[in-house]
Amino acid sequence: MKQDKKKEGQEAPRGGGKQGSKGSEGALDGSGNVDQIRQILFGNQIRDFEQRFSSQDDRMSRDAAELKDEFTRRLDSLESFVKGEFEALGNRMRNEQNERSHGIEKTARDLSDTARQLGEKIAGLDEETSKAIRDLRQQILDQSKALGAEINAKHEAVKGGLAQESREIRNAMAGREALAEMFSEISLRLKNEFQMPGGQS
Repeated sequence: MKQDKKKEGQEAPRGGGKQGSKGSEGALDGSGNVDQIRQILFGNQIRDFEQRFSSQDDRMSRDAAELKDEFTRRLDSLESFVKGEFEALGNRMRNEQNERSHGIEKTARDLSDTARQLGEKIAGLDEETSKAIRDLRQQILDQSKALGAEINAKHEAVKGGLAQESREIRNAMAGREALAEMFSEISLRLKNEFQMPGGQS
C-alpha cells in the first residue's frame, strides 16, 4: 500500500499538477477513512485501554507516593533510632567514664589513706622500737649496776670472810706457838733444865 502511494507520488510530476493534487486529496481522504474505521472498530477498546492505563498510572503514582511516604517514615524512624542509640551510647560512655574517673579517684584516695596510715604505723613502730631499745638499755644498765653492786658486795663479803679466817688462822697459829712454848717449858722443868730469870735455878 505504501509502495503504491510512493509510486503515485513519483508519477504525479509526469502527468501534470492537477493529477498530483487529486492524488494527494485522495490519500488524505483515505487516511481519514482509515482513522474513522479504526475508531469504529477499536475505539471502545482504545478508550478502555486508555482508562486502564490512566487508572494504572494513577494507582502507580499513588503506590509510588505511598512507598515514598513509607520510605520517608522508615528513614525518619531509622534516623531517630540511630540518633537515640548514639545518644544512649554517648550517655553510657560518659557515665562509664565518670564512674571510672570516680573509681580512679576513690582508688587514689584509698591508696593515699593507706600510705598515710602505713606511714603513721611505721612512725609509731619506730617510736615504739626506739622506746623499747631505750628501756632495754636502761634495764641492762640497771641490771649491770645491780650486778656490779652485788658482785662488789659479795667480793667485800668474801674479802671480809677471808680476812676473818686469816685472823682466826693467825690467832690459832699464835695459840699453837704459845702452847708449844708452854709444852717446851714444862718439858724443860721436868728435865731440871729450866732456868728462872735472874740466874735462879
